[in-house]
Amino acid sequence: MKAVGIIAEYNPFHNGHKYHIEESRKLTGADCVVSVMSGNFVQRGAPAFADKFTRTECALSSGADLVIELPAIYATGSAELFASGAVSLLDGIGGISHVSFGSECKDMHILKKISDILAFESEEFCGLLKEKLATGIGMPSARQAALDVIANSPEISQAVVSPNNILAIEYLKALKRIGSAIQPVNITRKDNSYHDRALTGSISSATSVREHIENGSMDSVRSALPDESFLILRDLYQKSFPVNANDCSSILNYAITDKFNILSGFSDVGESLANKIRSEFKSGNNIYNFDNMAMSLKSRDLTYTRICRALIHILLGIDTEFMETVKYDNFPSYARILGFNKTGREFLSSAKSKSNIPIISNCSDDYNMLDDIRKKIFEYDIKATRIYNNIVYSRYKTQLKDDFRSRPLIHM
Repeated sequence: MKAVGIIAEYNPFHNGHKYHIEESRKLTGADCVVSVMSGNFVQRGAPAFADKFTRTECALSSGADLVIELPAIYATGSAELFASGAVSLLDGIGGISHVSFGSECKDMHILKKISDILAFESEEFCGLLKEKLATGIGMPSARQAALDVIANSPEISQAVVSPNNILAIEYLKALKRIGSAIQPVNITRKDNSYHDRALTGSISSATSVREHIENGSMDSVRSALPDESFLILRDLYQKSFPVNANDCSSILNYAITDKFNILSGFSDVGESLANKIRSEFKSGNNIYNFDNMAMSLKSRDLTYTRICRALIHILLGIDTEFMETVKYDNFPSYARILGFNKTGREFLSSAKSKSNIPIISNCSDDYNMLDDIRKKIFEYDIKATRIYNNIVYSRYKTQLKDDFRSRPLIHM
């Protein structure tokens, strides 16, 4: 059975995601589409708009055959961590011939050229990067400036601006670094850009869909979602979703207060940001609203998204020391199955005999087969689910199942 992997968040699942699945299947000739999906917290530093099983159901109803959870430590990390964790997972499970991603760049050659520069950073590139960072700008801007000099190409300079292009480059880097035989497939993004806030045509950005649901109603986004996804979400609207970053405010406030003196030890935080957070708390400014807090901490060298990720890492307790261990160990993982259809089940049956990583379908039973480092990674997933479920209950008084009482969704 030929399988193509897709790395996604489906936050929420919209027509662009359905198009991506259909094009991936068509271009690769795959029998099975395996989606590696962020769990209950996502890469921009926020809780997922809807819980992971709801998003899994939407994906299975609209073309995916198997949905696997990307562990929270990778799902909430930088673009490099997100991509490295997801690619390592796809490579480890075996049987995946291609990985398909979307980008605004039509030319795979440009993306590969950038990934070649970044995968094994030359002494010249590292020197330029250090020089640019010394001016006080953030890492994304410094990297772009260093690339401008090394590549000497306007096309390359423009390519690293788009979030989807950045992720595509990170996927290519990750494949290269681990020597994976998985082949990359690039599908050009249609219609709206990643951050576009307007609903246009049949394909709109996840950003615009989320904002219209938050500020209006489900009916306002009907044309942007596949019918199956729309009906699933409509039934849960104002019952368990939507969820946004501000719903984390109280529990984040508690986490910061509880860990006040050790904030610098959490991933993406560091001493400088830790001191800024402490100053905000001592002044009493913006500490009861997640978004306002992140905006107040934003600076020339710290992007809003980086700060949001740092706050989520404090909330989940993800520490820098453990993340260094994970990187050193080449991004260990496991395949936590969230749902499948008949085709996905057939792929799983064959994968179990050749997978290099544990496959988890029953958390209570399968937890014990994990080694120590994977157990700790999984414990972060368990914690993320418990915190997310607490947020949902606080807002909607709806009780969601925890990981030990959940079983993979079967869509037939």
